[in-house]
Amino acid sequence: THDTVGLMWKSAGVGRNLLSTPLVPYDTSLDEVIGDQLTGSSNQFFSDTAEMWDRATLNYKRAWLNTSTGLWEDWDTPSASPQFGFEPDRGYWVNVLPYNPSARIWFLGKVSAEPRSMQVYQGRNMLGSGYPVEVPLKDSWLVESGFTGHENKYFSDNIEWWNPSTGRYDRVYYDPSAMEWKSWDGTVTERSFLPCEGFWINILSFNGPFVWTYPKNH
Repeated sequence: THDTVGLMWKSAGVGRNLLSTPLVPYDTSLDEVIGDQLTGSSNQFFSDTAEMWDRATLNYKRAWLNTSTGLWEDWDTPSASPQFGFEPDRGYWVNVLPYNPSARIWFLGKVSAEPRSMQVYQGRNMLGSGYPVEVPLKDSWLVESGFTGHENKYFSDNIEWWNPSTGRYDRVYYDPSAMEWKSWDGTVTERSFLPCEGFWINILSFNGPFVWTYPKNH
C-alpha cells in the first residue's frame, strides 16, 4: 500500500527488439509481465518469442507463447515452464515474426525508490534500465562504479544499443582524457538510458567486474 505504482508501454516492431522493464514487477514470470501481448501459436515456430542471455553457457534461453495452454513455455522442452522470467535491470530480446503484427507491450510494477544495483561481469552483460525515467550517460554513475574508459576506443569498455532501423548496434565508449562519452566514430554523444530499452555493457578481459549503482537521478 506504500508503493508508487507505474504503467508504461513500448512498441515491439517486427524483428528483434531489445527491451527491459522500467518498473519492478510484483511477479516476474513471462505469463504475468508479457502475457498475451505478443502473438502466440499452438506451434512454437509460428509464435513470437522472448530470449534471455545466459552468461554461464554463452547462449540464449528462449520461450514462446503456447495459445493451446495460454502459457509461456520453454523452447527446448515441450510443456515445460520457461527457464527465465522478465526481471528488472536485465535486457531481453522480444522477437516478432514477420507475419505477425507489431505489439504494444505494457509494463506494470513498482517504481523503485532506491538506486538500482547491478553486477557487471567481464564480457557481455545484457542489462536494462530499472527506472521509468531517462538517465543521461554522464549521470548514470557507470564510470564512478567501475566502467573503464580509454582515449582509444579499442581499450575502453563499451555499451551497445540495438538499432532496429539499421539492423546493427549503436556503440559508445568513454574517453577519460576528455571526460566525454563518445560514439564509435569518435564524436561526442548525448546518449541516455531510456525506459523500456535494453542494452549490452561489454567489459574487456583486462578490465575488472564491478557493481553498478544506477541512480534514478541526482
